Amino acid sequence: MNTFLFILSFWISYSFAEDANVGWGSNCSYTSEPQTATQTVAQGETLFVTTIEAGKDKVFIDLSATADLDTKLVAADGTILIVYDDATGGWTHGSYQLSTAIPFAYHGMGFLSCVDSCSEDLTLEYHDGSIFTLEGDASYSNEWVYINTTTEELTLYVVGYAAGTGTVEWLWDCPTECNYCVAVTSSPSSVPIPAPTPLPSSHFPSSVPIPQPTRYPTHMPTPFDHTPRPTFASTHRPTTKPSPVPSPQPSKPTQTPTSIPYPAPTLAPIPSPSPVPS
Repeated sequence: MNTFLFILSFWISYSFAEDANVGWGSNCSYTSEPQTATQTVAQGETLFVTTIEAGKDKVFIDLSATADLDTKLVAADGTILIVYDDATGGWTHGSYQLSTAIPFAYHGMGFLSCVDSCSEDLTLEYHDGSIFTLEGDASYSNEWVYINTTTEELTLYVVGYAAGTGTVEWLWDCPTECNYCVAVTSSPSSVPIPAPTPLPSSHFPSSVPIPQPTRYPTHMPTPFDHTPRPTFASTHRPTTKPSPVPSPQPSKPTQTPTSIPYPAPTLAPIPSPSPVPS
């Protein structure tokens, strides 16, 4: 139905009284991308989606389904603002068999309702410059609702005129009086992601310590008090005289001195002088 497609869905089926765990952020928050939730609805079943908080600007709710699912919106005092009445065959503030959205007001809030067979489009620009377009559809399986501002809590339901699965997307903008706005970027999940495992993610806990205890110390103690045993004498016994024993006389010289020069002097110059200069 919308020109933007965001795969942010979490698949949950809610009972009438359960909260869809939709996060609407702080008072000065806005969505930088659509928040989504997907529900499977039985024929004739009414499922609670979320309570839209007060103090939100430019709120839109978009329902795209595989069958004829209808939007139901209820004010804080219980007044039904939008619903298809199967008994009368008509809508309260709905554009049944009309191609354009139906405007109405309640408690200072301005609404546009584009349900069953409404094909009107609506383009919204948020304070951060983001632009989103709601596209109408002539089928009975796509609907959208726009609220200019919420002055009180509004409760949103999905009603199964036929059995099917529907994805609800919603956006809101930060009120103009806020000096600083906080972006909400994705839908909170109703269960942890990834889902918790029934058992520890690691191995089962062991029934005995790992490693198992031994009956004895890892290294058996020695039978002696000390290792090695102490000695009763010095490791090297003292000698009675110097060691090594001094020699009785000085060591002989390596070579006996010669009586003449060595090598012997020559009687003539070597080599002989040349007759002319070199």
